[in-house]
Amino acid sequence: MPQLKILPFDGSKPAGSGISISQGEVTAGQFVKISIVADAQLERFGRTLDPDKDTFVLTLCDDKGKSHLLGIKLGTVDDADGLPIKIHARGSAVTQMAPWCHLAPGKRPAKQMPLAHAPRIGEVVLKLPEWARPPIAKIGSGKSIMDM
Repeated sequence: MPQLKILPFDGSKPAGSGISISQGEVTAGQFVKISIVADAQLERFGRTLDPDKDTFVLTLCDDKGKSHLLGIKLGTVDDADGLPIKIHARGSAVTQMAPWCHLAPGKRPAKQMPLAHAPRIGEVVLKLPEWARPPIAKIGSGKSIMDM
C-alpha cells in the first residue's frame, strides 16, 4: 500500500478569491455589494486600490453558458462604466450597485465567489452564486433574432 505524504497546514494564505458578494436592503431599495479584501487587491490587482483614482468595471453576460460569470476589471475615475469604490477600515475595497435582475426581498450575507480565471493583473472572472445570476436570454424575449 503506498504511503501518503502529509503536509503541514499553511494558514498564512486565505483560501478562496478574497472577493465576496452580498445583498442589502434599505428604505430606498435593494443593492448588491462587492467587497475585495486587502490581500486579494495585492494579488489580483498588483496594489492597494485608491478610491480617488480607481473604479471597478463589471461585466455580466446573459448567454446560456456564461450567465454565471462576473468580470471585474480595474478602471479609472474617467471610465464612464466605472463604479466608484470605498475603502473600509480593514482595507477592503467595496462598491455598491443596483441589482441587475429581480432579487428576492431581504438581505443575503457576504459569500465569497470562486475564481473562474484571472487573465491578467487588474482583471478577474468570478463565479456568481445562484441568487445573483442574471436570467438567460431566450429567443423571442424582446430582442430581434438578428441581434442574438
